[in-house]
Amino acid sequence: MKQISLIILLFISFQFSAFSQSATDKLKALEQSHDYVEASGYIKSAIKENPKDVKLIVLCGDIYTEVDKLDSALIVYNIAKDVKSSALILRKIAKTQSKLGNHKDAVETIQQAIKNDKADVYCQLDYGMILIAADSINQAELVISKAREMNKNIPDAYLALGELYYAQQIYELARTNFESALKLDENLIEARIKLATTYYQMGIREQDEDLRQNLLVSSLKEWNTITTKDPKNARAFYEQGRLFFFASKYVEAAQSFNQYIQLRPNNSLAKWYLAQSLYEIGKCEEAAPYLRAASNEIDSVKFKAMVILGRCYFQVGKSQECIATFKSLRNVGYVLEEKNLDMYARSNLAIGDTIEAMIAFKELVNRNPQQCDLLMNLGQLSRLVKNYEDAIFFFSKRLENCKNSTRIGKTLFYIGTSYLSLEKPDTAMIFIKKAIEEEPNDILSYVYQGDVYSKLGQNDSSKISFKLAIEKGAADTSAQGRNFVNQAYAKLCGIVFDEKNYKELLKISTEWSQFDPNYSFAFLYLGIANQGLEDKDAACRNYRKVIQLDPKNKPAQEMVKKLGC
Repeated sequence: MKQISLIILLFISFQFSAFSQSATDKLKALEQSHDYVEASGYIKSAIKENPKDVKLIVLCGDIYTEVDKLDSALIVYNIAKDVKSSALILRKIAKTQSKLGNHKDAVETIQQAIKNDKADVYCQLDYGMILIAADSINQAELVISKAREMNKNIPDAYLALGELYYAQQIYELARTNFESALKLDENLIEARIKLATTYYQMGIREQDEDLRQNLLVSSLKEWNTITTKDPKNARAFYEQGRLFFFASKYVEAAQSFNQYIQLRPNNSLAKWYLAQSLYEIGKCEEAAPYLRAASNEIDSVKFKAMVILGRCYFQVGKSQECIATFKSLRNVGYVLEEKNLDMYARSNLAIGDTIEAMIAFKELVNRNPQQCDLLMNLGQLSRLVKNYEDAIFFFSKRLENCKNSTRIGKTLFYIGTSYLSLEKPDTAMIFIKKAIEEEPNDILSYVYQGDVYSKLGQNDSSKISFKLAIEKGAADTSAQGRNFVNQAYAKLCGIVFDEKNYKELLKISTEWSQFDPNYSFAFLYLGIANQGLEDKDAACRNYRKVIQLDPKNKPAQEMVKKLGC
């Protein structure tokens, strides 16, 4: 029994050892193939298996650095230091502290590394780079110069000098030093990245267009070289993407950031850049998931990402999603820009929520009351949905803020008709009369003036208005003008019929039938006039004419039957 237990124990131990060793081997293999993201998943197991292997632990720190997990990298480098401190490990700790913005700690750490190995030129060079990051340019220059005197034949010395000049925006000298570094070591990726960036900076400053284009082409050539030599160099794609983005070359930026995210899928900032790039080139559907990720993962861009997401939803016709996105912003007190508020309003309109749409539109015009066309359209929309109070609001805003408009008369008219719909004929008359003063030949204004007089019980004035409409429209050959005249005749005939003045009705309906011989109601009123004057034959003739023009006209059918036509 004891023997069996021992065998089981040995088997379990072997399995654990095999797993741990497998993790270490897997980590090294993945690091060699530059699959740093996947490799980072094996770090804890590898360190647990090899807690005293300094080289392995440092490698783990390097992997964390590659995937931008600098806090984790710093922890791991410190573990390596605790096992066996060296200038190399202290340099890595110092550079990581510098990248994290802990410049004071970084300086102290690199100074300790220098004490441990004063002859190590790389310690001096790293010291210089850390000082550059801390904006201590003068001190950095002294340190880098000293390092270069120690060894002039290492590429890193030229790299450091290039960084120094780059930080001072002396790009020509920066370029020279980066090129010198690459002459010594063409595989020094850091130097090539900086050279590509320098070409770009020189290009955007160059006034001569030909030189400018040459420099930008040189920059692109270097980026292509980097990605060709090291197709899994995530940083290269990231830096390349940033340059393209800030140059407003969004197609190229999207390509670069997409490549980067394939290598570093968890970088929130890269997702944000990719999202913006995709949005700028009109690929909203593709941008949406990255915008959502950015809004959830980066507090500093949360609102901006949600705004762009809302715009994307609007552009692809996803009204509900657009509303939900913008509403969530409004609920936390975020003030939408005018164009975003307009999208929010129009999306509500698209789903039939006219109340919320009008609230948003009112807010929009209160912010910018000079939007004359928008005000007119909103007024018309309000009339269409029978929201006459809002119609008066928008038309009044237009009247107030668009004094140079050529449509003042029409605006006054719409205010008047809106008051008429609200059963306020007295107020309606004020505005319609003003509309006629502005546009004395507007047929429809006279028609509605007649309606208002009718509402006020002033039939004589009403008839005069309808006759004026007919007179003004006599020369109007347009379909709209003809329609307005027909309206005026119909309303005039209605009043005269109510007065039972069949002689006048005969006269007016005869004129009407001559004006528009295809309008059935002209002949209907003509038939009524004939019938009122006891002219059965003429009445039958005109009722049959009505049925000929409009076979479904029930009043004419009933009269034909009643009269025995």
